[in-house]
Amino acid sequence: DQPRSRGLGDVYKRQPLIEAIQAEWPEVKLEVCCSNRSRLPVHPICSHLSYPAPHSELLKRDAVLNLTNSVEEEHDLHAVHAFGAKAGFYDLPLRLKYQNDKALVGDMLIRYPKRAKVRIGLQMKASSKIRIYPYMSAVIAGLIEKGVEVVLFDDPEATSVIGKSDLVLNGSMEKWTLEESVALLESCDLIIAPDSAFIHFGCCLLYTSPSPRDRG
Repeated sequence: DQPRSRGLGDVYKRQPLIEAIQAEWPEVKLEVCCSNRSRLPVHPICSHLSYPAPHSELLKRDAVLNLTNSVEEEHDLHAVHAFGAKAGFYDLPLRLKYQNDKALVGDMLIRYPKRAKVRIGLQMKASSKIRIYPYMSAVIAGLIEKGVEVVLFDDPEATSVIGKSDLVLNGSMEKWTLEESVALLESCDLIIAPDSAFIHFGCCLLYTSPSPRDRG
């Protein structure tokens, strides 16, 4: 499987196909080819091959399933079903999952305890400008005014735009890794994001983690 090099969402949406292949051929060893940046959501039953993979390396595999442009070529299908159709698997389940390292989640909560009753995670930008909401700074200012803690996951310049506040926690300035960011995302009551990395993580955590209120 060789998806786009930076598509975290693409890697996620291959999970149902990977599980279907494993169920059909349990003896097969599966491998996902993607960038190191995108390896976090690689299904745990798979190993990782760094993208781009040399042609000589791919020739060592018994089979290569190229899913590039699967979504772009299938406008009428959900991405999960578009990937499945490429391999002859149809009506795959749409529920995606991601499991954080619980020790890391606990460590991040110790380092960054909640500063307000409600904590909202927010991703300011996406790789594509058309996905970015231009008034996000006003949204943050409004949340702060209501006494909501805002966790910024991707924009080191955001605090200079909205002004310094004890209710703003800036992941870029804290130099969090992607793993640390997603671990802290689990403590958020809500995620506001464009169609990009953190909206995918948020949706996956929705199905695999109890809500912060359930945890008390």
